[in-house]
Amino acid sequence: MTLKLIPEQYNIIWGASWIALYPCIEMCKRKRYDFAFFIGSVFLTSINYWYYPVDGWRKDLDVWMVRTAFTYMGYKSYQNKNYLWFLYGVPAVSSFYIGKHFYDRDETWTYTYFHMGVHILGNMANFSSL
Repeated sequence: MTLKLIPEQYNIIWGASWIALYPCIEMCKRKRYDFAFFIGSVFLTSINYWYYPVDGWRKDLDVWMVRTAFTYMGYKSYQNKNYLWFLYGVPAVSSFYIGKHFYDRDETWTYTYFHMGVHILGNMANFSSL
């Protein structure tokens, strides 16, 4: 079963998933391998899922990886007193739930833009950790 989205919509989200590649590479250069691992893992699971989004193990893996990375990176950001991370991370989560609200009401274009916001805001949090 596929999402209610048309290719033009899920391709926007797939494209936004590529933003994570830059902070992943930068984290490797700075020898912050824990952050690089989580950012890179979310990048890989996101492009894998959003290339052709269907319910199943790819979606489950993507959701699990995002939740795990968010928890770990939030914890480490708090430990490192990088409170700027939360300035972007919390709105990213909010954007997800607002988008879900619109998805449940079949407003798929609004959902698409809010989910793109998840990727943009989440990666702004990643950039704040550089």
